This record gives sequence, C-alpha cells and structure tokens, in this order.
Amino acid sequence: MKRALIVLTALSGLLVSAPVHAQDFSGKPIRIVVPFAPGGNIDITARVIAPGLGAALGTSVVVENKPGAGGTIGTAQVASAAPDGHTLTLGSTAAITISPSIYKNAGYNPLRDLVAIGGIHDVALVLSVAINLPVKNFTEFVANAKSRDGQLSVATSGAGTTNDLTMKLIDIYTGVRTTHVPYKGSGPALNDLVAGQVDATVDQTPSSLPQILQGSIRPIAVTSLRRLPALPDLPTLDELGLKGFQSSTFTGLFGSAAMPVPLREKLTAALAKVLADPGVRERFKGLGAEMLDMDRDAFEAFVAKDFAKWAKIIEEAKITAE
Repeated sequence: MKRALIVLTALSGLLVSAPVHAQDFSGKPIRIVVPFAPGGNIDITARVIAPGLGAALGTSVVVENKPGAGGTIGTAQVASAAPDGHTLTLGSTAAITISPSIYKNAGYNPLRDLVAIGGIHDVALVLSVAINLPVKNFTEFVANAKSRDGQLSVATSGAGTTNDLTMKLIDIYTGVRTTHVPYKGSGPALNDLVAGQVDATVDQTPSSLPQILQGSIRPIAVTSLRRLPALPDLPTLDELGLKGFQSSTFTGLFGSAAMPVPLREKLTAALAKVLADPGVRERFKGLGAEMLDMDRDAFEAFVAKDFAKWAKIIEEAKITAE
C-alpha cells in the first residue's frame, strides 16, 4: 500500500508539471518568419523586437526571411506550423489583410488559421522617384507618367502587397498607367531605384527613410492624411488633390490559431513588455512609425476591419495577382 501511494504521488506530480513545462519557452528558439526579403519595413520591425522578446521569454528569438507571393509563402508555413508558440510571423497589411483576397491559393485564411499575439505599429507609405528622373513634385510625376503612357516603371515589394495596391489606387485616382515591377521585398526594389534601374517606388517609410535622408532617392508625397514628423516638408496625396487618399501598413505578431491560450497570453505579455520599452518606441518613432497602442482584442478587431476594407477594394477594382 505504501509503495502504491508513492507511485501515485509521483504520477500526480508528472501530470501537474506537464502543462507548466508545455508553457515554458526556454530551451528552444522561437522563429519569427518574415514573409519578405531583408531590408524592408517588416524585416526591420522583426529585428527590433526580437532581442527584447527573447529576453522576456527566456530563450533566443531568430528572424527568418521567407519571401514570395505577396507574403503568402512564409505566412502559410506559420499557419500550418505546430501550434507550440515557437513559430510566429511578423504579419502586415500585405500578408494578413490583402494577399489572401488576391492569391486565391494563398494556403490560409488569416481570420481562421492565425491568431493575433499583438499589434506593433502602423506606417504610412512614401512615393519616391529616382534621382535621374526629371520629376521634382507630384504634378510633374503625373505629367511624366501620362506622357509616357504606361512606360514609367514603379518598383514594389511584390505583387499583391500594400505597396502594389497603393500604386494601383494612385493610378486609378489620377488616370495614369504605370508599369509595375515586383520584387521579393523593399530592399531589392530600393537598391534598383537608387541605381536608376526603375523610375519610382511606393514603399513604407521606415525602409525608404535612410535613402531619402541620404539624398539617394527623391520623395514626392506620403500616403497618410497628416504629414509625417519624420518628413514634415513632404505633402500628403490628400493635400495634392487626391482627396481622402489614405494608405498605410500595420504590423503585428501572429501565430497558429490552434495555439493554446496560455501560450498566446505569455507571448502577448512578452510583446507588450518589449513595446513598452522607451528605447524601442523611440526607434520606431525615428522610422516614422505610429505605435498601435491597443490590447490584443482591439487589434484583432482592427485586423478584421482592415481585411474587409481591402477585400472590398480588391473586388471592386478587379485587382488580381500578376
């Protein structure tokens, strides 16, 4: 009897400790999948939060770039990954709320297959041109595009991204035709813009800002309704006659929807700790980002609303992946 009691006590200890161990992130690295090439806004954001996230969770956090198909390739891998909280994605407007409506075989439904850990920030986009293009402002940009009738090349981080759709909306608003040149991320697109291999780009402010400040590319306008503190002299498209024009890219951390609630809550708390760090906030502010200071539930509602907005725009404009 005494021996049986000892065995039962030991077994009960194992049963109690198992769930606790399953919620422990230490000992195994966490991967943040960035579904775009290095050097862009999403990549920069992931690398800013990774060290603090690792410190908060007691493990290492690595960033992996898996670009392609408007962010759907990397995001689909996370949606189907083991729901143990060790495989996450730095989600954005493109991969979460735009591409699933454009790529019919995206491989995931973001509202069903992914769960939000938390929002990070929202950034406006900037329309910039190559230094060798004889264009100094938006009026001249439109005139140049019209005179070349479809020959003005615009580089973006890929077909079906926020950058791509924003340029398509600019074309619709102004009645011009431009040639889309898709890349696997903002980094390679900006490299070719600096080299004068393409005429223009629409890109998130954080990734374009260094080249703008260095004078390597010429900014024309921003897509926010208000001017950006980082670029106070740059007019908005709304100011320039495209009334009500607004486009931006949100970022947030996402994981498999099958993830147990305790794991999700631990990740959410860790992310909140990272984003409360004054140094992290200052870094994002310097990149022209606006922090998404909302709780997880509010962020989920924000994502669902954005998904519905872009789905409607894509359907009405008959936008498809190239």
